[in-house]
Amino acid sequence: ARTWIILGEVYLRQDQNIEARTCYQNALSYHPYDLSALMLAIRVESHPEKGDPSLMSLHLETAEKLMPNHEQILNIRRSILQERITRIQANATQLTQQSNALATRYWLALNLVEAQLALHNKDNEGAIKSLYRAASLAESQRGLIERTARKKDLNRQLLNQLILKVYPNWPIID
Repeated sequence: ARTWIILGEVYLRQDQNIEARTCYQNALSYHPYDLSALMLAIRVESHPEKGDPSLMSLHLETAEKLMPNHEQILNIRRSILQERITRIQANATQLTQQSNALATRYWLALNLVEAQLALHNKDNEGAIKSLYRAASLAESQRGLIERTARKKDLNRQLLNQLILKVYPNWPIID
């Protein structure tokens, strides 16, 4: 497995993502929980044009289960959440300027992702505030969001379940 990881690193440095993908897949077939192979997989799949966001997310979740406090893994998740916030906020602003009825759904999603980021940063109070802001924008899910905000054991899993209830096709908001 180590040889596949080294070879994958070489391919990745040469911007040969397809070959690098094959290498990390081979490494993971030998050792599915090898952190080095998972980190290579995340780097390959996070490429803006050649990567696969769903595979990147899968590998990141696996890495988070293995090493939940690993600094590099935490930084990757934080970066993803910050990018998502920026993208959703830009869409929400544009829809608001166009007086589009979907704007509220984007502002709601923004608050939910801000709650995710706050939890990621171990800021439970910030997460709760974001959830209450989200609840004020929600119509039929207002009670569900408020109940989640009041939970003593608010965590990432509960928040992810909430987001999937509000947006069954997440990350698609429309």
